[in-house]
Amino acid sequence: MSTATVRTGIDSWTSSAAASTNYGGGKWLRMQAGGTVKNAYLYQKPAVPRGATVLSALLHVYSVGVQPSITVNLQRISARWSESQLNYNNAPGVTGSVVAVTQASAADATEWIFDVTALLQTYANGAAFYGFRLSTTNTTEREFYSLNATDHRPILVVQWSDAPDAPTELSPAGGSAVTLSKPKLTFNFHDVSGSTAMQACNVQINPTNVFTSPAFDSGTVLTSDPELDLAATAYAGISLGATAWWRVRVQDAAGIWSDWSSARNFTRVARGTLSIGSPTGGVVNDATQTVIWSLTGATQTAWRIIVADDADPTNHLLDTGRRSGTAVSYTIPKGIITSETTTYRLRVLVWDEPLRVQTPGDPVQTEAVTTFVFVEDPTPNPVTSLVAAQVASGRPRVALTWSRSTAPDYFSIWRNGRLVDTDLVPADLYTSGTSYQFVDATAEPHTAHTWKVRCKVSGKLGPGPSTGLVYEVDAVWLTDIDTGKLVPVLVDTEARFDMPEIAAVFRPVNGSSVVRISQGHYGLEGHVEGIVEGYADGTAASWVANLLWMKARPENTLRLTVGGENLHAIIGNVVIAPAPDGGPDDRAVSFDFWSQDGVVQQ
Repeated sequence: MSTATVRTGIDSWTSSAAASTNYGGGKWLRMQAGGTVKNAYLYQKPAVPRGATVLSALLHVYSVGVQPSITVNLQRISARWSESQLNYNNAPGVTGSVVAVTQASAADATEWIFDVTALLQTYANGAAFYGFRLSTTNTTEREFYSLNATDHRPILVVQWSDAPDAPTELSPAGGSAVTLSKPKLTFNFHDVSGSTAMQACNVQINPTNVFTSPAFDSGTVLTSDPELDLAATAYAGISLGATAWWRVRVQDAAGIWSDWSSARNFTRVARGTLSIGSPTGGVVNDATQTVIWSLTGATQTAWRIIVADDADPTNHLLDTGRRSGTAVSYTIPKGIITSETTTYRLRVLVWDEPLRVQTPGDPVQTEAVTTFVFVEDPTPNPVTSLVAAQVASGRPRVALTWSRSTAPDYFSIWRNGRLVDTDLVPADLYTSGTSYQFVDATAEPHTAHTWKVRCKVSGKLGPGPSTGLVYEVDAVWLTDIDTGKLVPVLVDTEARFDMPEIAAVFRPVNGSSVVRISQGHYGLEGHVEGIVEGYADGTAASWVANLLWMKARPENTLRLTVGGENLHAIIGNVVIAPAPDGGPDDRAVSFDFWSQDGVVQQ
């Protein structure tokens, strides 16, 4: 709704006693009937756009002096006139209905209010507007203050509203498919210069695009949301395979209806039946389980796999995203199923051939959900003679060795009930005879660990013996997993750690407390300084060469073993300098590090 208050314009009055005299510019507007006829003429810009709906239009004028009870009539002027040239002889006529106001005897400056809503609506509808004529049947002269008066000048107050635009963004539309017999229809509401709040909608549905006598008419449905749930109406529903046309109009808070939208059509198409064939029974026996599904009654065009922790389904451990194609199987990569105790939630989503449109309660995809836990299968024979030992003195690596008379398809390594690595080719771990070895460089030092080696045969991981170890380190170690390059740094004090936060502190004026707003929390980072020298069966020169190799590859993610932590980290600002009190190959080194584990929030 828009409101305009008009205080300017032109006005004048005429008298039959001086039929050729112009009275423009005076401070009063005079009216009289009888022997001498006097009429007042007033034009103020109507301030309402064409096509709008006039909600209210009130003309306020004020009487001059004390006046007895009289009636004043107001009508629209029928032709153009000029304030400086108007006289009784050339005065235009009037047209349309009369607005009459009777006022009892009142004092000077008494307000008269003329409701000219209907008169201005004719202008909004397209008629010309030349102002109003004020006249009276009283034979004694009566006056109103004019626009030239010092005070109490006429005021025109107009409230109006444009009709909302006809909705254009209808859904479902374009012949798209829906699943439900009574889908939820959505559309847009736009009323830029009128009342911008929606009050109601009206929907019609018909088997054809001719709405002379629609099969369904919702009538006026009071709602502020641009949507209509057909399930909440008397609509009988659309049959499978049938096509329906629909259109909608909307009403704003001023009670003004838009035009009808253009009609749109949609078809009801049955959704296929989706079932998960693997995993079944709520268990998997593999850390790289193959998911298998089938869709019947429809043709698949795309698919998506999501795996999450069932305790926190919004935290996706795996999301393939939508992938086009008719594939009906997908192997979960390693690193997703990593726990013997976690319940996992698997979601399989498929899209079928009809061009479906997503409406509330009717997604375009079909979904099947199941949960599972990892359980080892008793069938594969276990390994024997499993032993864990620290690799060389003081190094942050644990060697697992075991035997098996025949090689399985793959080996899988678990530590403390969680997956370390899987689908390891036996030939890559073979040492001699029936023996195999795997080096674990990710276990934390100074901590009791239990390892298990499982054999994978025909897609199933079997049982295995367990072995335990606590290994110790005295240095800070950098390890490149891919190449096995190591660097020990002997430090006199603990490495410096930090967990940065980006935040701002505000102290409001007259506030009772300080406000701190955090924008980001980050994981461990810090600085290490120390000496590289001959240590743990390695020479200072070899350790320095490894550190130079790491410095030249700042993009590499390393393992940083410090204290009781074994972190993924990147390093930078590496400094390698002579050690004043060391041997010829010893070096004083320092570097900054940034953990890739535990970025909390941003």
